Amino acid sequence: MNEITFYNLVRVFEVDVYTSGNEEFYFTFETYNWERRVWVKSKEICHCEDSLCITKYVLVKGILYWLTDGHILLMFDIANELSLLITLPIPFTQGKLPEICLGEFDGELHCIVVSSEGLMIWALEDCFSSNWDLRSFISFKVMEEENPQYLCNLAERVSTSVGEKVPWMQLLAFKDGKLFLRVSNSAYSFDIQRRRICFLCDMFDLGHEFVGATVVPYSVTMASVADS
Repeated sequence: MNEITFYNLVRVFEVDVYTSGNEEFYFTFETYNWERRVWVKSKEICHCEDSLCITKYVLVKGILYWLTDGHILLMFDIANELSLLITLPIPFTQGKLPEICLGEFDGELHCIVVSSEGLMIWALEDCFSSNWDLRSFISFKVMEEENPQYLCNLAERVSTSVGEKVPWMQLLAFKDGKLFLRVSNSAYSFDIQRRRICFLCDMFDLGHEFVGATVVPYSVTMASVADS
């Protein structure tokens, strides 16, 4: 019991500076040195004009990915201290992005997207490229047929809430084939392989009717939410 586990701690900063009359935007990174007990600034700089979505990020095989408010992801390889901007596999129309969720499945970064007709499940083929593979498409019709007790008229309700502050469907988290989402004022887990949905709780139980949780704790090594 004397073993000490050291975790990788990373901080990212959005920098906005004026140089020679020009405004410059970029990200800088810091990692924590456990032996010296100090934060160490990385030499890596990533130029980008978009801002981070603070609660939408994921760690996959030692690489951090942050969703931005633009059409890209910010990637940072912790071990090699390398960063990259990765283009999302979705259209960016009228300055708005659809509902998106980042997650990990089989050691790969996945991007779940709510389209007008269903859920698109994309996997990043190479962490140093913007090559995505569409692994699956699950239509709202199929979701309703498999789960009639919970879902109905999804296509109409989702499409009419596009651009609203509180969409009808909000993606919360994705891990090992399970998608956590809010539909109306209820939280569910959805198994993308079995196409089955499991009711978790009303959003009222989390303290608010519609706002999604900032953190969704879940570990497949301890307990399955679907079996709880």
